[in-house]
Amino acid sequence: MITNGLQLPKEFPGIDNKYWETEEGKGLIQFHKLINEVAKQQNSVFFGDCPDSGEKDECFENGVFYCSLCGWLIPFDQADDFEKDWIKNPFNPGDKWADCIRWGEWERKPDGTIKVMIKGY
Repeated sequence: MITNGLQLPKEFPGIDNKYWETEEGKGLIQFHKLINEVAKQQNSVFFGDCPDSGEKDECFENGVFYCSLCGWLIPFDQADDFEKDWIKNPFNPGDKWADCIRWGEWERKPDGTIKVMIKGY
């Protein structure tokens, strides 16, 4: 099942179906939704690949698992084409999408609030 660019649950290679029932799994879905709010401001959809697990910048707060999440930022008008390629191979939808690879990230601002952003490197 495809939900806002996040492939769930049995279709996602390498992740046990029960992961999505855990607090971390549910929190990752919530983080993905926040990233897509940022993507919408750029007339795009963020298709998540995988979190960079084990990073020191992970945080679980208020039901959201904040982490560095690799994926593709795809303009709305190309999202259907990308999704077809992505469903065939979620870890490598093809070289034509390489320029769209981005990271969903977060940072804690001085006032304690959390800012979610999408970055390219």
